[in-house]
Amino acid sequence: TNTTVVPYGWTLMGGAMDLQGDYVGGYQREPSLSGDGTIIAVGTSNEPLGKVRVFNYDSTANTWVKQGATFTPADGLSNSPSMSYDGTILAIPNATGSTGAAIYERPTNTSTSWTQIGSNIGVGCQKLALNKNGDILAMTDYTTIYVYQRDTNYTSSWSLMGSPITMHATGNQLHIDHVGHTVTCSNYSYNATAFGIVMIYQYNTSSFAWEHAVTDNQIVQLTWNTWKNSVVAGG
Repeated sequence: TNTTVVPYGWTLMGGAMDLQGDYVGGYQREPSLSGDGTIIAVGTSNEPLGKVRVFNYDSTANTWVKQGATFTPADGLSNSPSMSYDGTILAIPNATGSTGAAIYERPTNTSTSWTQIGSNIGVGCQKLALNKNGDILAMTDYTTIYVYQRDTNYTSSWSLMGSPITMHATGNQLHIDHVGHTVTCSNYSYNATAFGIVMIYQYNTSSFAWEHAVTDNQIVQLTWNTWKNSVVAGG
């Protein structure tokens, strides 16, 4: 409805977000939004060990309200969290250490009480991505992609979904579709040449294996700057 302030058609929700002043000068990258855009997970990486915070939008007060405690992972940077569509599941990477990813849940998307689902998964998680329901998690250490699935009874158990995917190049970005059966990963330089690539993998539910979705294994982008990629709901 905004017709007076650039960008037209868009209205700022709640103004600048208060990151609690825990670290002046810390920067955030790739925040994660809920499906309706009223919940956001923000990670900062210049703080000691990195921190992640979740905010809910209060439309009455037109402000963002912090939900629960600040997450401080055991080790590593935490600037790229991932959240489920409804905002009740949150995955946090531990980038530089050996403790992998931590996944948390809360009973409703307005609750301030978060509980970790099981133990940390994997090691040295640089990037991760949750599917819509928050029951499939893709993660990478920049050379291999691991996809984990929560057990069908939604307990605290996670198991590897297919074999790990050995990538053809160092990956910088990771995304997963809503179902959790299509994974994309991009890099900015392939084999030290001046172009990046996007790699697309699909899960074969008959052979329980990940397969290349492109016949020549990659999509070439003729630039160094293939930092970002995304995959739509249906893959």
